[in-house]
Parts: sequence; C-alpha cells; structure tokens
Amino acid sequence: MLDMLDKKDSQTDPFDTLLLTNIFINKNSLSSSYIPEQLPEREHEITELQYELSNALRGDIPNNIFVYGKTGVGKTACVRKVIYQLNTKIEEENIKNIKTIYINCATTPTECQIITEIANFFSTKNLAPTRGWGAKEYYNFFARTLNELSGIFIIALDEIDKLLPEGKNFLYNISGANEHLLSNAKISIIGISNDLKFTEKLDSRILSRLCEREMIIPPYNSVQLQKILKQRSNIAFHKNIIDDGVISLCAALSAQEHGDARKALDMLRMAGEIAQRDNNEKVTEKHVRKAQNKMELDRVSELIKTLPIQSKLLLFSIIELYTPHPGNRLTTGEVYSTYQDMGTKIGIDFVSQRRATDLISELDMLGIINARVISYGRGGRTREITPATPIPTTKDILLQDESLAGLKNYKLPRSKKSFF
Repeated sequence: MLDMLDKKDSQTDPFDTLLLTNIFINKNSLSSSYIPEQLPEREHEITELQYELSNALRGDIPNNIFVYGKTGVGKTACVRKVIYQLNTKIEEENIKNIKTIYINCATTPTECQIITEIANFFSTKNLAPTRGWGAKEYYNFFARTLNELSGIFIIALDEIDKLLPEGKNFLYNISGANEHLLSNAKISIIGISNDLKFTEKLDSRILSRLCEREMIIPPYNSVQLQKILKQRSNIAFHKNIIDDGVISLCAALSAQEHGDARKALDMLRMAGEIAQRDNNEKVTEKHVRKAQNKMELDRVSELIKTLPIQSKLLLFSIIELYTPHPGNRLTTGEVYSTYQDMGTKIGIDFVSQRRATDLISELDMLGIINARVISYGRGGRTREITPATPIPTTKDILLQDESLAGLKNYKLPRSKKSFF
C-alpha cells in the first residue's frame, strides 16, 4: 500500500510542475542586503567615505560622519561597501590596530544592549552578560575591553535616529568616549539616518562632538534606477529573460516614489517570481504591473495592522457603512454613530467626536480613506468619506486584530441602513 502511495505521489508531485521554470540565477542579488562589486551612481559618495576612513590607515582617527538620505538611496550600501573594502585592506596588510563593527540600531535599541554588543564583538576574553548589570558596569567593561586591545575602532550605527529619545545617554557617552572613557583606544562613529532633521533633536554637547562631517545622499532618478536594475538583472536572471520595457517601467514607477532603489529591486524580483510561478519564460510588463499591485496591497496591509485600535475601529465603521453607488454621502457624523455602536458591542471605550474627526484626517493623510471637506455655508462643514483601499481585503486585515474579532458578524442597525 505504501509503495502504491509513493508511486502515486511521484506521478502527481506538484513540485515537478513548479520546478519546470527557473528564470533566476541569483535571486538574492535583487535583495537590499546584497552589496554588488560596483554601486552605480554612488561613486562620489563612496570616494568621500574612502577618503575619510583612509585616515585610519595613516594612524589618524577618522572624523565622525553622518550619512543622511531617504529610504532606498544607497546609504547603508555605501557605508557597508567601504567598510568591507577597509576590512579587506586590513586583512591584506595584517593591520592589527584598526577594527570595525556595523550595528542596526532598530534591532539594538537600548543603551545597555548596544554598548554590550559593541564590547562583546571586540572582546577577546570574557563576555559581558546581556542583562543584570547597570549602565555604569557595561560602560566600564566597554572601556576596559577597547583599552586593552588599543587602536582605532570604527563603529557604524545604522538607523541611529531609532536611539532617540531613550538613547541620548548612549550618544552623549559614546561621543565623549575619546576624552573621558578611553586612553589607549579611539572611536570614530558613522551614523546613518533617514531623518534629515535628526541633528536638530540632539543636545548641543552631543552635536558638537558627534557631527564632524555630514553627507546627504540624494534620491535616484529614473535613468539612475535603470542602470542599477540593469546591473542587478544581469546577475539575477538567465539571459534573454527580461522583456523590453521591464527595466524602464520598474525604474519609472519607483522614481515616482522618491527614487527608492530598494522598491525598484523588490518590484523586479517580485515580477520575476510571478513570471516563474506562472511558468512563463520571460518577465514582461504585465508581471511588473501585477508586482506593483501586490506591493501596494502589502504596504496597505502593513499600514493597517499598525494602526491604533481607535483608528482601526473608525476604519471598520467606514467600510461597513460604505456602499458605492451614486448619491452615497457618508459623513463624519454617520461614521461616528456607527463607531460608537461597534465600540459598545465589543467593549472598547470610544473617543470624543472631535478626536474621532482628527483620527479620520490621519487616515486620509495615510491614503487609507478619502475624506473631502464639504461646506454647507451657514449649515457648517462636514466630510464626505470613501474608502481608498479594497473593502474585503481591509476588513480581513482588521479582523486579524483580536480586539475586533467580535465584529466579524456585525450587522448595521436598521437606522444606519436608511442613510443610503
């Protein structure tokens, strides 16, 4: 019997069909974590970083550098590329007194966590415990470790803005480490941030110590994105897989979104995955359009999931009330009435109508709904509200929140139905 099942499974194995088409050579080369040998359109920024870090090879402490720019403009790629090049030089020349570390502050957000990670990374003896010490003990271990090793320590802190406001002590202490903590070692900081106003949030004492050099990386334009996508596609796909127009379409769509190379690469990768799933031998513009729609749905899904519970409840009220037909006039008052009814049914305290109006404005700014202000002269003003995301999908996402699960079978009161 088992032999018969094995034979049947082998004849109907779904993986056989899925493996028929393989258009990728190295799909990982389309991920944001992949650092290619060359970074097109970032040669100037790389040269600037190389010049600053070359001071370490001369025995001098490199200036602290802050690298700014919007998401997907190549900040992290430039820094990691130059650090990799520096580490290669250090290894080739057997240089013992220069050491580097890269840390993403979004995943290591607290003062003690980040100082422990740095110290333990460099330590050649005992490691500091991940918990149980006070901040002073961690800093003492950090200073002792670096002083024993001596030399120049280059610390790259990606998403450094995530350290604020709780991490101000860390920034103050690390910026003054060369003067107050370290005797045989010196630190150079490379900060990376999406927040162009990050330095405005810093204490003047931290600012004067930390921000010696600033580098602002501009967004990519469509032509630059095409060069990047062309380079990566040659690594990622087999020859003659990418149809004419695919690269330019991905670049044009992403250029509209502030020149985000990460989004352009994700779109090309997803288009390739859709083509492969459909057993197509080429990636076409049709696959790019499908990828764009999926990415938009994924973005909306993530946005809705992270909304506060009151905003979710208001959004649920809107999609339950809304019926698309001529003459539909869904107003703030109607939404608020339904919102109160829903909140009462599932035991969630509701906010005032004024606060609810503010939350509706926020949903409008996020692009989840459209809320057009209508003036009735002396009769006052209200908003005409319509959903801006697919209603079934939005409802499914909202119901994933356990707090709203009780609304799965919610029925509008008869009075609400009469609005339409």
